[in-house]
Amino acid sequence: MKLSNTFFGVLFLFVTTLSAQKSLENIEQKIITAYKMSVKTKTDQFQSVHKILNSLDSKENSKAVYWIAFSKYQQARFSNRINHEKAAFKLLKEGIQKLKSIKNPNSEELVLHGTMLSFSIMFQRNIAAIISGKAHTLYDKALHKNKKNLRAYLAIGKSDYFKPVQYGGGFKAESYLKQALSKPDKSTDASFAPTWGRELVYYYLASFLHRENRIEEANSYGKQGLKKFPNSDILKSLVDKLNKK
Repeated sequence: MKLSNTFFGVLFLFVTTLSAQKSLENIEQKIITAYKMSVKTKTDQFQSVHKILNSLDSKENSKAVYWIAFSKYQQARFSNRINHEKAAFKLLKEGIQKLKSIKNPNSEELVLHGTMLSFSIMFQRNIAAIISGKAHTLYDKALHKNKKNLRAYLAIGKSDYFKPVQYGGGFKAESYLKQALSKPDKSTDASFAPTWGRELVYYYLASFLHRENRIEEANSYGKQGLKKFPNSDILKSLVDKLNKK
């Protein structure tokens, strides 16, 4: 009887794992598509993504936690875009709580946590310095855990891009963003590891060089990015602006 119970327990776990893996197939693209469709239609299009993610037991599937938080991050971006600031802040807090539940977060989870914290600054500017410090600690830990993580270099470079010059900003952006470009899309061979971020690296690097009045270099990186991401609205807009210089 004990052997039989053990067998069925293992079988149940195996079937549950396969089901979860099937549910997570192309989940990153589904979330990004939900964001783009939301922007296009000006209505929340995350219902189908939520249905997939809510069907997973995140306590038993740590991979699901990242994508639940990532979906809330993208949904928060959309909510903020349509001026639903309270909804955006609520989504960010929910996603951050999910990430905090991970006992030993990996590099990707640390970067996403820091990215969501950084985004939350706009809703609590009175403690901006404290939140920024926490986010940077997470980025540093992420980079320490995985030197190949494109998103860790992006996060540090982007943070420095937005940091005012009088507070020491602008000295790391170019270096870290260029290092990000040299990293692979996936920082590990793990199933369902994230691949997002390269489009943003090209955008922020070209934008930084533009700000520094290095127009030719900015145009070069903008065009390189557009070649890889021909449907990128942010890169198209930036390249058009640069070509008018």
